[in-house]
Amino acid sequence: MADQLPPGIGLAVAGFLGPPAPPKDKVAAADAERAPVDVPAAPTAVAEVDGGGLQDVEEKLQAKASQGNEMVLQLVQSLGEAMVYPDPGNFRTNRKLWDLYAKDWSEDSAWVVGMAQGSHSGDGEACATSSSRSAEGGGGDGDAKVGGTCEPLKFVGDEWSTAQDLLTVVADFIAPNVHAGSVAAEIGSGGGRVAIQVAPLVSELRCFDISEAMLAKAKHALREHANVSFTLLDEPRFSPEFDSVYDFLYVFDVFVHFDLHTMWRYFEEMHRMLKPEGVAFISTANLLTPGGWTRFSRQSKFTVGGFYFVSPEIVRSLIEKAGFRIIKEANVDPSNTYYNRDYLALITKAK
Repeated sequence: MADQLPPGIGLAVAGFLGPPAPPKDKVAAADAERAPVDVPAAPTAVAEVDGGGLQDVEEKLQAKASQGNEMVLQLVQSLGEAMVYPDPGNFRTNRKLWDLYAKDWSEDSAWVVGMAQGSHSGDGEACATSSSRSAEGGGGDGDAKVGGTCEPLKFVGDEWSTAQDLLTVVADFIAPNVHAGSVAAEIGSGGGRVAIQVAPLVSELRCFDISEAMLAKAKHALREHANVSFTLLDEPRFSPEFDSVYDFLYVFDVFVHFDLHTMWRYFEEMHRMLKPEGVAFISTANLLTPGGWTRFSRQSKFTVGGFYFVSPEIVRSLIEKAGFRIIKEANVDPSNTYYNRDYLALITKAK
């Protein structure tokens, strides 16, 4: 359809975020259920620990991306009844969201600070805005209240959990399985918040991501680590040059945004990439955990920002079918965001 539109308009439609808009009556019905999408002017909380904060941000970023495209939107809506809507697919939708997220992210952005205030457990008192903190002689920009103190936001994703929650996962599932000679890779490195912990522990670390903007953030975060390289993925498939290369692979806090078919493709690829005795660490959203069920029950539908929930039994089936066996699984721990919400496992190739 886009190549049949007037010059310039076709290109705009083809590059527009997501599939064409549905007919006006459906848009109105959807809008009636949707929260306001204006980016908040002050760092009001965007998320709660078990809420759909990233789903809210997804809508806000999409709205922001559409600004200036009003003519295209009106044209697409007017043609809506005659159009066949292509499914952009989970991979492309994730790429668009994370490109927008990374480009709009800064440690003192209102929506970033708001998300951190919701996901960082503490005494319930939100940090003041950056301007009021400066006037009061408080902490620097981008700090979020945690346990009575302000925790700085250094990397994209720091707003998703406390630093301690993340460090606990690294200590339990990553650090014991790598050493100074390990060749490791992270699939879905984002802005580098996990890679910055892993890089000093290994000989080589390659960061794979589907978002060019996220990789740019990761390169900046890891600029002092000469042992780290970066690869942009154009599809959920890896070059044969990475076959049987890695001692350790990890995909942490990434599969939560993938549908089941996309997860399966990555499991297949990971089996090719691991050395025969290699180990991988994976995590998915878990429908059966207390935090997982709470978050799932608050969602009206799946979006890449709202998590794709599965049960451990389904993930175990994917692990087995891909040719892996399970070494270790996490226990539920209400004090840790990830252990209270996700399924986490170490796997290796089946004999």
